[in-house]
Amino acid sequence: MEKLNWEFMMKVLPLYREALWLTLRLGLCGTALASAVGLLCAAIQYEKVPVLRQIVAGYIELSRNTPLLIQLFFIYYGLPKIGIKTDPAVCGVVGLAFLGGSYMAEAFRSGLEAIEPIQQESALSLGLTRGQTMRYVILPQAMSISMPAFMANVIFLLKETSVFSAVSLMDLMFTAKDLIAMYAKTTEALALLVVCYLRIFSRNIYARQQENQKLLQFWWKLKNKRANRPSREERRKYKVFICPTCKQKLRVPRGKGKISISCPKCGTSFIKKT
Repeated sequence: MEKLNWEFMMKVLPLYREALWLTLRLGLCGTALASAVGLLCAAIQYEKVPVLRQIVAGYIELSRNTPLLIQLFFIYYGLPKIGIKTDPAVCGVVGLAFLGGSYMAEAFRSGLEAIEPIQQESALSLGLTRGQTMRYVILPQAMSISMPAFMANVIFLLKETSVFSAVSLMDLMFTAKDLIAMYAKTTEALALLVVCYLRIFSRNIYARQQENQKLLQFWWKLKNKRANRPSREERRKYKVFICPTCKQKLRVPRGKGKISISCPKCGTSFIKKT
């Protein structure tokens, strides 16, 4: 088995560092623009704007059913034929936003449609305008619901930056292919490429692990709470009261009429009907 040439890897590491920052900048700019486009399209679909709704539906179908590479080729090589010239970096950001906008629109639309219509009706009956209802009532809840799909789309779009090399952008993939062509160090170049992509997504993997751990802890708490919950027979025999002073729960046998209850912790006495 051929050993890695560590000297070569350390020599070309600055090139990968520059390509990594370029990939991150373009990816984050494209993702931010895609989020804005997706939110606008989702709002148009949610409000059922007559003409714009059909235009948004056509855009989503076109964007989701064509690969990013074809979209980049159309923007970079096709638009100059009609007099619209673009920089490779601008082409990458626009292509990523065009593709990601449709995925973000579906993610946000699912969050908006998950909100019960009664909430919008209640806000309007309280005197809020449609804009205020969307801003203060609908959107905060929809964002929390669509957050898992949103984060999955962010990771997907950052991975799609690997095709930027097709429009002569010095991203990570372009750097790796260029070094392989010049020095024939395939293993070293691909190893550094994998390390750089892991560096981008390692925080996302760690965040997902933390989220899974919190869900597991919540599940165990819920299970223990159900295990310690009194049976139905015990609930029929006893009634729970809360001390008004120290807020401690007191179990009192059920009876008829009013009884005086004394808290053993703080000594407070109060009368309740059992």
